[in-house]
Amino acid sequence: YDLVPVFGFVVTIVGISFKAGQILQKLNHVIDEVGELKTEMREIKTDVRRIDDLDKRVSILENTTKSKKQ
Repeated sequence: YDLVPVFGFVVTIVGISFKAGQILQKLNHVIDEVGELKTEMREIKTDVRRIDDLDKRVSILENTTKSKKQ
């Protein structure tokens, strides 16, 4: 009997598996990048909080200085 259809089927399965592997690799890379972005966002939020705290301190100092001048 003819093995060409069987060989074609096997090649197709191997090709699909290879393509799936490539897609999974890309997906893994995207997941890693999303994790890095989340970390960066947390760091930015922390920096924004620090800046807000410093801004509040400066405002308090400015108000205190204005009160003393009056």
